[in-house]
Amino acid sequence: MARRRDNLDEHSAEGGAAADGLAADTGFDQRPATRQPTRDNELLAQCDGVSRTFGTGEQAVVAVHSATCQIRPGDRIAMMGPSGSGKSTLLHLIAGLDSPSSGALTWPALAESADGLFGTVAVVFQGASLMPPLTVLENVAFPLLLGGMADNLAQQSAAAALAVLGIGELGARLPEELSGGQAQRACVARVLASAPRLILADEPTGQLDHAAAAHVIDVLIQAADHLDAGLVVSTHDPVVAERLAIRWRMRDGVLDTRTAAAVPSNTQDQDLS
Repeated sequence: MARRRDNLDEHSAEGGAAADGLAADTGFDQRPATRQPTRDNELLAQCDGVSRTFGTGEQAVVAVHSATCQIRPGDRIAMMGPSGSGKSTLLHLIAGLDSPSSGALTWPALAESADGLFGTVAVVFQGASLMPPLTVLENVAFPLLLGGMADNLAQQSAAAALAVLGIGELGARLPEELSGGQAQRACVARVLASAPRLILADEPTGQLDHAAAAHVIDVLIQAADHLDAGLVVSTHDPVVAERLAIRWRMRDGVLDTRTAAAVPSNTQDQDLS
């Protein structure tokens, strides 16, 4: 936790100006970086033959089968695949939220084990994951408070992140008072406010209209650029996938990274099924 608190102390020294910078336009070109850049040859996450099986015997379901991949700072990855293909399970493994049944999963540039990932890996879940008793602003600020940030700065950073997502006026509402799209944008704001080094987004635009979805992807990419973070977005939407330079495909628990050649973000991909 010492490294995390050092970075938070640095952020605190910037005062309210950091939050103001975050709120301007999309704001990440103005926000002071809170982490030291990671060298390109350092791996944020590495999977070597990682598998995840649920159940045993005849009832066993292999959700992820021998996945091997690497994520580096600056990677912008779309993990394509239909529902039920294992995308969410693999993202949860990479996030340290679940343990593989076999294989090796490491985070060389982040932590020695999943227990040390707090504050360095952030997840945007497929469904809204806000805590019902807390207001939207409190939900976004909560991880910052857990990390030791002063209450006033956590509130400022949370408000700025909500403003970036276009829902700053909803900070005082409870989650039950939000639409599905608003709740999902609040979850993205919570991730951005924590300034992670690896961002994992599980179908982050599934409940959003086209304009809101495009803005969420804009903000995720710009945040990752500013933080020198890796970004992985699972999606079955080709419009989302074409915004990211690296394409992975997953089907029936099998990850294929051979299609991972970088392409311009504005290039149309003719085969994303």
